[in-house]
Amino acid sequence: MSKLTVRKRTETGSNKVKKVRDEGLTPGVIYGKNENILVSFPTNELDRHLSYHGVGSRVDFRYGAKSLSCIIKDIQRNPVTRKVVHVDLQLLVEGEKIKVKIPVHVHGRENVEDKRTVVQDTLHEIEIFAYPKDLIDNISIDITGKVIGDVVTIADIAKTISAEIEILDDPDRQVVLIVKKAAEKEPEEGEETEEAVATEAADDLETL
Repeated sequence: MSKLTVRKRTETGSNKVKKVRDEGLTPGVIYGKNENILVSFPTNELDRHLSYHGVGSRVDFRYGAKSLSCIIKDIQRNPVTRKVVHVDLQLLVEGEKIKVKIPVHVHGRENVEDKRTVVQDTLHEIEIFAYPKDLIDNISIDITGKVIGDVVTIADIAKTISAEIEILDDPDRQVVLIVKKAAEKEPEEGEETEEAVATEAADDLETL
């Protein structure tokens, strides 16, 4: 959980919001139960948080005289520079459950993949439903020791987390698969590989 500095924002419209960014701030919106609040965060603080956490992570901050807790719901990035240009947050209310999508992190890949084996990630986010006190930032899966044919499903993940957290995805949905790497296609008779063609062309040049 991180603590960020936040200030109320009154600027709207592309030109005024651009000025906010030029001042080293990143605009955002906090979506509450009864109202939405326009805010901005120091870009360096927000970038530092997002370098370790992403969508679904929890942040705390003071807003005026209030202490608020939120979940990062969405991040918008510049398509060219990939810099964060806007962030959406959902206000957390103690005693009220919330739906949130959190990322899946797969560990141990280097212990499984080899010349014959490939790890396929088929689901990168999982939707959970829980009280704020029980929320987690991500789902961590260790696939060390897995072999070809092994599968990790939502039901498998549900066994590894708190019973207070409900996973909303289908229990049978596959998250990670360990599969055999597809064999490289052998050139058919009379069909030359690119390497062979290149070698032949080089030999022809030498004879000129």
